Amino acid sequence: MKGGYSVVIATCDRDEPLARVLEDWSAQTAPPEKVVVTGADAPGRNASAGGGDEANVTRLVSPVRSAARQRNLGAEVVETEWIVFCDDDVRFAPDLAAVVLEFLAAHPEAVAVSPRMRGASHPRPGRWLRRYYGLQAGFPDGTYGGRLFGAGITCYPCWDIQPAPVEANWLPSTMLWMKAAAFRRHRFPDFEGYSFGEDAHLTHRVWRDAEPAGRKLYFLGAPEFDHLSIQSGVKADRFRLGRMVVRNQKRIAREAMGKGAWEVFWKSFVHRMFVTAALIKGRRSGWVGEMIGLWSA
Repeated sequence: MKGGYSVVIATCDRDEPLARVLEDWSAQTAPPEKVVVTGADAPGRNASAGGGDEANVTRLVSPVRSAARQRNLGAEVVETEWIVFCDDDVRFAPDLAAVVLEFLAAHPEAVAVSPRMRGASHPRPGRWLRRYYGLQAGFPDGTYGGRLFGAGITCYPCWDIQPAPVEANWLPSTMLWMKAAAFRRHRFPDFEGYSFGEDAHLTHRVWRDAEPAGRKLYFLGAPEFDHLSIQSGVKADRFRLGRMVVRNQKRIAREAMGKGAWEVFWKSFVHRMFVTAALIKGRRSGWVGEMIGLWSA
């Protein structure tokens, strides 16, 4: 297997954002070996989307619309030591890869890392929220930042008080750097469509496998990138999103975390009550549909 890194981008009907992401990768001072774009918006292979330096872009098309399966498909043609799973709606500076590679060279224990997503920070929980998280997690913690716990609940780092890098037991796939060998032992689950939580499912299994040998997962404090978080497809359908979240969280708790059926049942029930209360309090657009979806799973 070669050194260096390759990028896998799962995409669907987002030609313009994808073109900008490809431009950012082509501008890297430490460029990737190849960029694999796996689409799901047309039959066949080599669908075009434009943008970037096409000389090192490989284009594949998945037979199904599934972010998880599309990423697995793209990873099959990667031969480098590191795989970078990247969303199709992010933006970043030309030195992002160079900074990450410098960190990896200085931290050989790292098996997976995530650069810092601007705006993605878990606020320091107050007394009652900390008690609730303690109930779900089964252990006390000052922030629960960078943790996967309970019935598939994930928290980003609490950057206000957690110094970088933050050791974690899960990482998001928005911009996920992972050892190819570790990925191939686990792969993303067979989640459908938007595939909520497929990153927690994969990375927690990688963490459980690597942790006894002293290997680490890290949220990095730098470099930073922007996630545009374009609301399309199921993300714009709050009912389907709410139902998907609960279903996938249950699978994360059972399959990735190894939780028993009874523990998953009661912790999922309690968390749906918690989220329902938050939806009623916030009353954001579409909250009723999302609440119904939560309880239809």
